[in-house]
Amino acid sequence: MKQFLLYTAAALTLLGTLSACQDAEYSPLTGRGYISQTQTRSFASQVVTVGHTAVTTDMNIRVSDPVTEDVSFKVASNAKALEAYNARYSTNYVLLDETQYSITDSEGNPVSGVSIAKDQNMSPSLRIQINPMTEQMQESGQKYALALTATSADGKVPMIESASSMVYILDRIPIQPVPVINYSTAIDRGKFNGKAESFTQWTWETNVNMDLLGEGIGQLNNQYIFNFDGSGEIYIRFGDAPIDGRVLQIKTQGTQMNSQMMFSKNTWYHIAFVCTGNQVLLYVNGQLDNTLDVGGETYLITPGSEADFSMCNTTYFRANAMFAEMRFWNVARSQAEIQNNMYSCDPTTPGLLCYFRFNEGKGGVFYDATWNNEEPRAWTKAKPSWRDDVRIDGKE
Repeated sequence: MKQFLLYTAAALTLLGTLSACQDAEYSPLTGRGYISQTQTRSFASQVVTVGHTAVTTDMNIRVSDPVTEDVSFKVASNAKALEAYNARYSTNYVLLDETQYSITDSEGNPVSGVSIAKDQNMSPSLRIQINPMTEQMQESGQKYALALTATSADGKVPMIESASSMVYILDRIPIQPVPVINYSTAIDRGKFNGKAESFTQWTWETNVNMDLLGEGIGQLNNQYIFNFDGSGEIYIRFGDAPIDGRVLQIKTQGTQMNSQMMFSKNTWYHIAFVCTGNQVLLYVNGQLDNTLDVGGETYLITPGSEADFSMCNTTYFRANAMFAEMRFWNVARSQAEIQNNMYSCDPTTPGLLCYFRFNEGKGGVFYDATWNNEEPRAWTKAKPSWRDDVRIDGKE
């Protein structure tokens, strides 16, 4: 009985402690300010899609209770807030330069803050205007964001620190010229970084749109879109004799893996194969599709060889295919890294052996962004046709 009473007393004490903690943590807010759009959430963010014209979004400062006198707030860019966001979500956003945005009132007048009038608890709207990305920003492949933090300008209202910052993530509309590749215009020679490489981990990714796929077992099989010509097989194709032509397949390390999904023609997809050393993973549009256990084979690249890779160079290839953003890495990229860089990438990222944007707009030679576009690094058998202003994420 004593033991039971002891346990019961301890449980009641613990329950009381937890209740007190919960009351302290979730007690109603009184007289504290925050950015209304955060809804009091930590690390709040908003994606801003940037095209060829400036875009605007509103910000308001809210106080949990009506104020008893006029109060004012400052709003400013905050590098530390963005650093904290990057650390929290394993991202690498670069703080947007002050020349790329402006803060105005509803009439377009530049301001550095906003006020809340007596007996109110919400400020008028601030207009955050973000300008189109410069060509230099686009070519850098870096991801940009603007972190704005609100503080009390007159010291009258304490801020909820975790809800006083908002991160605006720039999402550039991925529009570019793309080549139309078929067997006649196949890429028969492609080079990596010109160095000897030995690796067990790798990542290959691209955006692709096929206008023709087989619709049955064995139909239009062996339409390969990438072949690694170094030591070690990486052979990626649509269709095989025993599978549907709409299935994507990889052959590597003496085995093969098929996609779970059936692909559609005339549709853009981001495809990424990742080898961790003992497993191959397929991501489609950033989502895991299938996995395959492998034996940890070493892959080799030897300088001086005629080609390190080829694309579409087989008589089995019947489609016209559009490609953009093809990259090869000697590291296993994480799902988060893939999702955050499907339509652009920093060419200085460690492990990147080649990066072809396929956005030259003319001709049959392609440049590697990791080489600063200094010389051609891939060649077609004949000049392909090009399509201008293609949105490679498949959205309207």
